[in-house]
Amino acid sequence: MRLELLDDYKKTLVEYTSDHYVFNVPGDSFAEREIASIIALQEKCFEEVLRAFNFKSNLTIKYYLFSSPLECGRQYRVLHPEEYDDNDPYESVNGYTLCPDMIFATYNESIQCVGYHEDVHILMNEQFGNITSCFVKEGIAMSFDKEWWRIKNEYWAKIIMEKGLLANIETYYENDRFFEQDDRYTYPVAGAFTSWLLDRIGLDAYKKYYASFIKKESYPLRSYRKEIVEEFIKYISKIEVDKMAGLTIEKTIENIEKSKKLRDASLK
Repeated sequence: MRLELLDDYKKTLVEYTSDHYVFNVPGDSFAEREIASIIALQEKCFEEVLRAFNFKSNLTIKYYLFSSPLECGRQYRVLHPEEYDDNDPYESVNGYTLCPDMIFATYNESIQCVGYHEDVHILMNEQFGNITSCFVKEGIAMSFDKEWWRIKNEYWAKIIMEKGLLANIETYYENDRFFEQDDRYTYPVAGAFTSWLLDRIGLDAYKKYYASFIKKESYPLRSYRKEIVEEFIKYISKIEVDKMAGLTIEKTIENIEKSKKLRDASLK
């Protein structure tokens, strides 16, 4: 596959290689200055995902690191022009994959979109193919991340569920329902649910569960999906949230909800 890159970005690239990766980074950037630690982190993540799932991989993952989310978003638009009209504004994007083996990510002083998340998407796609449920895809990636904005997924999930910000999550296996919700809420909840489910049913059963989403009509647990979610909600309700983490989550949610109201008001 021929990869089209932004012209101004392509001219700056310096390549670094490791056992399982090729990193393309802008020369003299923050990412280049931190490339040794980035390589060490990604190799660690790669090995841990394989070990956790008893996988073997033949992939060499190609990373393209950008200095800003706007530039990363411009690159996304180059790769997916069919999703945009000519007059659409450019969007900021922190990171995304292009299967089978490419990751595009923002890396600067304030945003470091590296770690498990996108690598999990690539490795799970290699092993199982492209499953249809984004709730399941994002759930396993967030389960490896363990945290959302440096706070445990489970803490987010408890407060989000208690506030009634998400409901009927058994319906989120359907992508239209999943994408109707705010991803700042769905991602940590999906991660907490997946971590709990892995413990609840075990690795072998989870692999079968994940693989069964290759075809929408074969979605598993359909007949008792609600009961599984109710069991998860009982579990999450008993989690004791760290006080400082809880205050941070409450404040973040308050800001999110305020920004939504302002946006909705501006559209009227």
